[in-house]
Amino acid sequence: MKTNDKLILKQVTHDDIKFLYQILSERPRTVNISHKTMPSFYKHSKFVKSNPYVKWYVIHLNDVKIGSAYITQINEITIHLIRKYENDKLKDEILTSIIKQNPHKRYIVNLNPKNKKGIEFYKKRGFKLVQYSYELLMD
Repeated sequence: MKTNDKLILKQVTHDDIKFLYQILSERPRTVNISHKTMPSFYKHSKFVKSNPYVKWYVIHLNDVKIGSAYITQINEITIHLIRKYENDKLKDEILTSIIKQNPHKRYIVNLNPKNKKGIEFYKKRGFKLVQYSYELLMD
């Protein structure tokens, strides 16, 4: 990120559904934790319209949509950027902005254990491992 770059987090609106679907479809499997297969656009749209997060942002850099971020009711933070904008300096700025706009004593980040890059990013910023989660899928 350059000094004169303008980073803005804007609340998600219904107009952002296609963009959010684009980001979701571009994510590598090693990043996903909430789904195993890509949901249909209809299911995705329904999910977005349900307002599932306390705050859900579309990230703009110099008036270009570059990603999304959200914070949940239990202060879980998630940041997803379009691949060409993926870099730690930018993610640092976004993380700082989310924490500043949503002050709490504790924050959580849920990561896929295969997401080595994400794990290292958050470890370097003081996040500590607090649990392993396992699931059992029934037919």
